[in-house]
Amino acid sequence: MLGDAVGAAPIASRLPRWVRPAVFVSIPVLAALVAGAWLSGVFGTSDPFDDDRACAGSDVPLQVALDQAGIRLPPDATDVHYITHASPQPGQHALAVVFHSSQQKMEALLTQDGLVHGGLDDLTDGRFVTGDPNDPVDLCGPLPQAPVAKITGQPSAGGQLGSQLAVDIELSDLRMIRSRATVLITSMPGT
Repeated sequence: MLGDAVGAAPIASRLPRWVRPAVFVSIPVLAALVAGAWLSGVFGTSDPFDDDRACAGSDVPLQVALDQAGIRLPPDATDVHYITHASPQPGQHALAVVFHSSQQKMEALLTQDGLVHGGLDDLTDGRFVTGDPNDPVDLCGPLPQAPVAKITGQPSAGGQLGSQLAVDIELSDLRMIRSRATVLITSMPGT
């Protein structure tokens, strides 16, 4: 029993009494905090307004921005994503929204909302500019593919901002909107 001599006491008996309960309590608490942080990162939402269509940095709900621009989305709009700014900085848009729609619904929207007068039988008749779409700052997701017809419109009743639309046009016939078009609507103060 010489091994039980003084100085050979187990380490646990040399620690202060409060250490064992502190370790016993702190390890589960730390594990719960780490798990909570991980779960909030995995399941938490970073989408503005709890709208997964909104790009990071949006600070105005989509419907409010659409109302300010005096425009609406067609009823068949899909794959919608947007960026909005209440007080856009130079180079930023108050609204930039991209979506997919059918040719028929887009033509109806453009004529019914008064953005286009005289029909859409020929997008190359001099009323519209064709070219590449703008690339709005901070807009997430795909843009329309060139060539696009750029349609500039004044706000409808109640709208405060002018709008520009870029609509995919047929490569084989530049006079027509594609049957399934990608549309970019942008609005800026003073446009």
